Amino acid sequence: MVLRAVHGRPDILWIAAYDDATYHAQSYLVLHPRGNILVDVPAYQLDVIRALQRRGGVRYIFITHKDDIGAVASFQEFFQARVIIHKSEARYVQGVEVEVPFEGDFMLNPDIAVVHLPGHTPGSSALLDLRPPGVLFVGDALNINPQGQLFVPPHPWDFDPVLKRVVLRKLLLYDFELILPAHPPEPGRYVSERGRELLEQLLRRIL
Repeated sequence: MVLRAVHGRPDILWIAAYDDATYHAQSYLVLHPRGNILVDVPAYQLDVIRALQRRGGVRYIFITHKDDIGAVASFQEFFQARVIIHKSEARYVQGVEVEVPFEGDFMLNPDIAVVHLPGHTPGSSALLDLRPPGVLFVGDALNINPQGQLFVPPHPWDFDPVLKRVVLRKLLLYDFELILPAHPPEPGRYVSERGRELLEQLLRRIL
């Protein structure tokens, strides 16, 4: 089964199909009445396409940062989806026009927020589904270790490792329970409850 429901949010699915071009980033599908959102890009393969079609297709493709672009042009062409990535990294998207090259934080829908989190890369960003219990798709800005503890992953190629920590404070403006990272310690692992509280505790330790 290529699409697997997130506990407590059956309208959020993680995708068990990984692309070497995205460093095996975990991608997700958000089922939404205004159009489904693909968060980062899975492997472009037949079982993925069919599974996405059965769930109503894809209206938006949200890319958390330039490392997770992958086969976005193929998905965009097939589903005629709108590609969303920060303006500073839109040039990395090849073969397709970026229809939503945003600069600052904005609301994609009344219950879907996009938050710019520069640090890992200049355009790194998160997407929040504010429908309760809220879900944070955080890309590479946060991760969990094998014991399920939240941490800021160090990367030797971080654009600004200090800024990467400081901007996380913006996330505390939102209510969320689940945190879904791009590179969990194993497929399908995530913070399933108390995500905002755990982030607040983490920031008190590191800032």
